[in-house]
Amino acid sequence: MRITKDSLLRLARDMSAIRINEDHSIVCIYLTGSMLTDDPFIGGSTDIDLFFVHAGQPVVAREVKYLNDDVTLDIAHIDQMRFQQPRRLRADPWLGPFLCAKPKVLFDTHHWFEFTEASVAAQFYRPEYVLERSRPLAAAARQTWMNFHLNEKEVTPLNVLLLLDAVEKAGNSLALLSGPPLVTRRFFSGLSTRLEKAGKINLLTNFQNFILPQSLSDIEWTQWITAWESIFKETSERVETPTSLLLPRKNYYVKAVTELSAEEPLTAAWILMNCWTRSAAVLDEGSTSLENWRRACAEFMLIKESFDPVMEKLDSLLDLIEETLDTFASENGLSQ
Repeated sequence: MRITKDSLLRLARDMSAIRINEDHSIVCIYLTGSMLTDDPFIGGSTDIDLFFVHAGQPVVAREVKYLNDDVTLDIAHIDQMRFQQPRRLRADPWLGPFLCAKPKVLFDTHHWFEFTEASVAAQFYRPEYVLERSRPLAAAARQTWMNFHLNEKEVTPLNVLLLLDAVEKAGNSLALLSGPPLVTRRFFSGLSTRLEKAGKINLLTNFQNFILPQSLSDIEWTQWITAWESIFKETSERVETPTSLLLPRKNYYVKAVTELSAEEPLTAAWILMNCWTRSAAVLDEGSTSLENWRRACAEFMLIKESFDPVMEKLDSLLDLIEETLDTFASENGLSQ
C-alpha cells in the first residue's frame, strides 16, 4: 500500500464508518494532530489521531491500533458529558485547544460537533481563558520543582519522568499562549515558533539546556538508538506499559529519532529520553535494560547521582515563565 496523507485520510474515514456500525454509542468522530499539517510524516512514520465522543462512559480511554509498520491509529475515547460545560472546556489545556483547532469531522450526529465547537470557540482566545489554560501547567511544573527541592530524590525512572514532564508542562504553558499544546514528537521542533510568538525566543536556550549537552557522532546515535529499541520488546507484554509505547508504536518513535538525529539532534534526544524513561518506569529494578537507561540519563541530561544541577536550571526557567505569564496578565488588564 502506498502511504500518503490522502490515503491515510481515506483509511481514517473507512475505519470510522466500520466503528460507527459496531458501536452505536458514538456521537462524533473528529481527526486532529499531525494529519492536519502539510507533512504528517517524520522518518516516513506517522499516526492518525482520532477523538471518539460517546454517549456515556467509554470502555477504554485510549487505544492504539496497528495499521502497518509505519502507521498507527491513536484513538481517544471521551464521554460526551465532558463537553457539556463550555467554560470548563475553554480552560482545559488539552481537550479545548484540539477541539478549537479546526479538526476534520468524520462523523457527527444532529450537528453535535458544530454546536459544541461554536459554544467553546466563541470566547476561547480571550486572554482570561488563555491564562486559565497556561497557568496550571506552570504551577504544576513549579510544584514538581518544590517537591524535588524539599526532598532529595533518588535517580529513578519515575523521578526522571517527573522532571521531563515538568519541562514539557513549562514549555506548553507558553505554547498555549498561541495555540494547542505541543506533543512529544514535535515538542522541541515546535517550541521555537511558539516562543517567538510569545516574544520569548530567548528562552529557547533555557529549554535546550535540559537535553543533549554535547553533540554525538552518527555511530554514537546508532548505538544509543539500538540500546533504546530493545526496551520496546521487553515491555510490550506488560500491562503497566503506557498505551502510547506498545510495540506497534516502535517505528513511530524510532524512525523519527533516527531521521532527526542528524538535522534536529535536540528534538531527537528529547523524544528518545521521554520514550526510554516512560518504558524504563515499568521495568523491574533488576532489569539489565536499566543500566543502559542510566547511562543515557548521564549522556543526554547529565543526571547521575543527583538532580541538583538540573533543578537549578528548572528553577531559573520557571522564574522566567512565571514572569512572562504575569506580564501577559498585566498587559491584558488581568493582574490580581
